[in-house]
Amino acid sequence: MELVKLIAELSIKNIFKRRFEMRKILLSLFLVATLSFARSVNETVAQIRRDYNETNSYKNYRVETDEFDMSEGAVEKRYYRNGDLRKVVTEMYTGWGNIITEYYLKNGKTYFKYRTQYVYPAKSTSKERFYYNEDEVLVRYIDENGRTYDDEDGLYGIDNSEIY
Repeated sequence: MELVKLIAELSIKNIFKRRFEMRKILLSLFLVATLSFARSVNETVAQIRRDYNETNSYKNYRVETDEFDMSEGAVEKRYYRNGDLRKVVTEMYTGWGNIITEYYLKNGKTYFKYRTQYVYPAKSTSKERFYYNEDEVLVRYIDENGRTYDDEDGLYGIDNSEIY
């Protein structure tokens, strides 16, 4: 009888020990996945910042300008370096203000977009930042209030997130 009791106790202890070990393994996997995700988006953003700085430090772009006859008007400037389109700035004028959108391109793909909206009567300004991975999928968005949204699999349903 005591042998059966001892075997039962050992089995129960073994089950609890295995459950605890399994929880540690699952927690470790979760932490690794979380850190991997954060590093992935952060690495993408770090590269975007380097590319953005390089694009804006270059001073000898060939610039093409087009004006559009919209309700209040619009202007688009395209910046070329050695024949490659590197930056596009659009400015749309409205009765209440204007919207300036800067698109940054690398290898023909948008990697960053900076959108500024000026409202004249209220004298207010709002700014949004859109970060795209190499497949032009939005992976980080910073809204007009400075809140940051990240998703390495893509952020969908964000207004004004279109690429050039």
